[in-house]
Amino acid sequence: EFYLTRPSVLQLESAKLQLARFYRLTFQPLQACKSFPITGYSDIRGILRSADVYAEAALAIYYQKYPEQITRYHLTQAIELLQRAIDSGIQNARAFIDLAFLKSVVEGVESGRMVLDLLSKDGISIDWSKLGEIGQEAFDDIALQGFLLGINMPGAWTQLGNYVSTFLDEPHTAEMLYRYALKLGGGKDAICQTNLARFLIESKSDESSLDEAKKLLNDAGSHSDRRFTSWRSTLEILYQMKPSLRPSKKLKANAMSYNEQTHQIVGMIKFKQLRDKFKQLQSLDNDENRRGFELERLFYQLLALTISIVKPSYRNLYQTNPESYQDQIDGYFEHNNLGYRFECKWEKDPLDKNAVGMFFNKLDTVSVAGLLISMSGFTTSAVAWAKGKRNEKMILFIDGDELNLAFERQINFDELITEKRSHFQQSAEPYYKVICHSSPYSSTEEDIS
Repeated sequence: EFYLTRPSVLQLESAKLQLARFYRLTFQPLQACKSFPITGYSDIRGILRSADVYAEAALAIYYQKYPEQITRYHLTQAIELLQRAIDSGIQNARAFIDLAFLKSVVEGVESGRMVLDLLSKDGISIDWSKLGEIGQEAFDDIALQGFLLGINMPGAWTQLGNYVSTFLDEPHTAEMLYRYALKLGGGKDAICQTNLARFLIESKSDESSLDEAKKLLNDAGSHSDRRFTSWRSTLEILYQMKPSLRPSKKLKANAMSYNEQTHQIVGMIKFKQLRDKFKQLQSLDNDENRRGFELERLFYQLLALTISIVKPSYRNLYQTNPESYQDQIDGYFEHNNLGYRFECKWEKDPLDKNAVGMFFNKLDTVSVAGLLISMSGFTTSAVAWAKGKRNEKMILFIDGDELNLAFERQINFDELITEKRSHFQQSAEPYYKVICHSSPYSSTEEDIS
């Protein structure tokens, strides 16, 4: 990502497409959509061949419940792009399945089902209920013999299983498709394993199915990278359904490094728990100090679930003659080769330039940037002051609306900070509201909520 986002590299058309593909493969769907070069790309054929990258990223932001104004735009654009690709002769199973998903979401299930009929070798409508009756062994024998058009990758099969399960309500067929995807992946595809496990938990719930689901999810944890975390939430659902499956063995702290211990412990704190605790803080209207302290702790836990290098609150000691003093730092993290010190505020009024100035003074190391979180927003004078310091230090602002979306998992914090940093580097604006995709303040208003 570091090299693909360099301005000199992004001048190359191929780099723009590779950047979008990188974001898609690392589960950053919003960044994938926004970096995908739909227009202004001379190699139109190359864009159409990669339409599935944009389509699947658009579907991901829909299912992760990003704001509707964002998802609707990208879903519509993805339908147009896929239809252009198919009309130009780029006809493969993945394109048809993605288009069926998109059409079902935007136009209705029947519209999507009509697209699925194109998967048949002869264009004949597929009876999904009867397909589920032929049995797994028989299906495995015919699946790659021309029965379906060009499906030879596990991702296409698991996507088809998702579609059949979600929109057509054919559980037997869906299970068959998931199992075939797992077979094609050699038993090492974390996404296939997680999808089959989720299906077993939701559709069967018998003891043997839950045991199999646990094994699948344990394998998924071994085969996934740190950005693919769906297996964790699915495993937690399984433990809630069958508590006896939850490991009782205590962590062996003396066998782990400090960072390993931290990630193991914080990994148990699921997003749902963080979200619930975040909502509870809103009832502490009369205790700003406690609310700010608790927000600091929750934000650290949120970072620990999404970013590799993160440190909790600490103090810096400064020695001056004849006295010494300490600065309280709420926390520190590293993202894309840059270190950030952060501070969390939950006060009644928007932060003014004095509060920003005090935070600025804590950024006394050349290579460190600042992230200031204010649930009540920022005044225009605070934003202007931070912008005036852009040549000395980068300070990024996050407000309550954006942080709420992060705790609700409607936007990934990794994407949030990437987008804000990118906009700062382009326009020197410290306060870019990612959820609005526009300038967040007006010069005629002093308070920004």
